[in-house]
Order: sequence, then structure tokens, then C-alpha cells
Amino acid sequence: MTHSASPRLEALALVSSGHRQPQADDSGKSIFETYGEDVFSLKLMRERLPREVCDRLSHIGQHGRAWEHYDADVVACAMKDWALSRGATHYTHWFQPM
Repeated sequence: MTHSASPRLEALALVSSGHRQPQADDSGKSIFETYGEDVFSLKLMRERLPREVCDRLSHIGQHGRAWEHYDADVVACAMKDWALSRGATHYTHWFQPM
């Protein structure tokens, strides 16, 4: 592509040609290397939550029953602490599926 084309047209041309070039973030890593690194994953839950809470959450996920408020409070606190430890200045938590 030439520099005279708009970035939008360049992107459309690349997509339609089947060419995929991963974008890099400020660290120089591609999106494939960084995708999901700011997610409070199951692995992090096992590391940061009490075992009893993890066991109950696993049971909830398998059987679909409702959360107890005390488990939700423990998860929210662990998520907040984890987010702040990663430099978060704003925080929210969103439980899936909604």
C-alpha cells in the first residue's frame, strides 16, 4: 500500500487480501502475546482465593446455583487487590454470564 491511502482503506485492503499482521502494544508485544493478561482468570482465582471459596465457585459453575453474598465479597476484594497490584486506577467487576 502507498502512504496516500487512508489507514481505513489500508486496513480493509489487508483484511480482504487475507493478510493478518498482529498489532503491537507500547511494549512491542503482539496482541497474541498480551490478549487476556488483564483477566482475573481461573488460575488467578486459585492463587488468590481461599480454597473453600474456589470449591464453592466451581460447584456453582457446574450446577448453576446462586452465589452467596459472602463469596461474592471475597471474590470482589481479591479482584480489587489484584487489579490495584497491576496498577489499576479505576476498577469494576462484572460477573459472567449475566
